[in-house]
Amino acid sequence: MWKLLQESPTAYAIQFNKENGYEIFITDFIYLWHVYFTERTFLTQLKESNDGIEFENDSQLLQDGIKLLVQPENLKKVNVFEENEKRNLSITLVMSCGFPFKLKCRLSRVSDEGMFQKITQNLLKIINDLWTSQTILRNTLNKKDKELTAYKTKFGEIQHKHKKTEPFNDELHMNTHNMYETHFGESPIPHSILQKTIILPKQPIKTECSSESELQTIQIKQEIMTPTTEDQNHFAVNDSVKRETTKVDPPVNGRVCVKKKRKGLIF
Repeated sequence: MWKLLQESPTAYAIQFNKENGYEIFITDFIYLWHVYFTERTFLTQLKESNDGIEFENDSQLLQDGIKLLVQPENLKKVNVFEENEKRNLSITLVMSCGFPFKLKCRLSRVSDEGMFQKITQNLLKIINDLWTSQTILRNTLNKKDKELTAYKTKFGEIQHKHKKTEPFNDELHMNTHNMYETHFGESPIPHSILQKTIILPKQPIKTECSSESELQTIQIKQEIMTPTTEDQNHFAVNDSVKRETTKVDPPVNGRVCVKKKRKGLIF
């Protein structure tokens, strides 16, 4: 299920998949980035992200790492940095576990086919599901209207015990048409996505003419949308460096302890 990772200044959604290893997907609804970990490499990444802190229990560390990804609404800090003309995405996620617990990793942009399978195709399924739902509701209402009209014409008033159509079952209806909840839960579409404008490049199209030796290049005339100040900025939030000794709560059930005091830890 997709969950909103950050709404502004640029909206990002995150999906964590544990069915085949540890997969993280992040999208800005235009591009899609992905990174894959095995259990061992995921543990290594968590330890490297929290340099200076020694974890004695890998099982608890793994559990906290998964919690950080599946509950983005509980994150204390989210930093997202687009790199290499959006080919890569570097993220830092921070959750409070009695101390700033972090995950830092770098994702790579997936292919157009991957974007279709993970985003576009599911959106099309949702649209189709909503359309089917609307059709069923319209047919049901039209049928009721026809029955009511016929009954009033013959009897003049409605006897409830003679109703021919079953009452509308809202719970059954929503359980049947659940594609939106399955893929996006209760997350609304961010306003920043609805209002976002994109500059489309001019692309030449070559067309075949009646004469094989004659080819014409047709330039597409496109209406260039003026980007907002928000879109022109390259969004990156840099962590500030605190020149002080790291403070960590006393260990709870042997979960964590400070290995050494370090200056310049990034929070």
